[in-house]
Amino acid sequence: MDTIGPAFDENNDVISQKIEATTASVVSDVVSNARRDKTNIRKEYMPVVTDIVGIGPFLDFVNSSEHHQQQHEEKTKQLCVIKYHSKFCNLCRRVDLKYRKLALQFGDVVSTADYHNNPSDTIDDNENDSDDIVTVGKVKFGNVELTTNRQLCDSLEIPKYPYVEMYEDGRLVASFATGPVYHFGVVVRDNIVKRLGLEGEEREREKNSDEQMMIVKERRELLARLKREYLSTCFGA
Repeated sequence: MDTIGPAFDENNDVISQKIEATTASVVSDVVSNARRDKTNIRKEYMPVVTDIVGIGPFLDFVNSSEHHQQQHEEKTKQLCVIKYHSKFCNLCRRVDLKYRKLALQFGDVVSTADYHNNPSDTIDDNENDSDDIVTVGKVKFGNVELTTNRQLCDSLEIPKYPYVEMYEDGRLVASFATGPVYHFGVVVRDNIVKRLGLEGEEREREKNSDEQMMIVKERRELLARLKREYLSTCFGA
């Protein structure tokens, strides 16, 4: 009888250890599966961010919201957001992920399922087939890189990099520097939220400060001059 107690306790310890090991294994599998599912979701969808090269494609992009509306049968036109950046700018590289996260939240989202089924295929932001778009966003996101768009950036007199501008129906409505990396996402997101759902020139002063309005007015003049020069070059008008 004296040996039954210790042996019983020892068996309990073995059983407890097995239960703990089994529980830990199950929890590990659950966490691992959750992480894998989350990763798969990120891999299955990506934001549409268009790399713009050239003055013509730039003008087409900022004026193309109506075409996009007709193509996807949407009742609302898209706000166009453009980030000017340089591949040699460390700050620009650091904010790129934040910009793409905003594009995933507010912009068009494309399925990459076909890409993962056929790894030899490539996905070009500029050539996303409309059938691949799983979510039509309220905002179009574009990138203008300095070294491949020197003439465009010089003509628009971009003051610093990164720099963001927003267009509605081909009309510039916001133009601003984004500040430090940790401010980028907040600043751009706040400006997007301000623009969405607001209509009419009469409310523009409610959305922009007097200083911002002055900047927008000056940059609209630069854009108008760029457009005239481009059309003159293309058509001799």
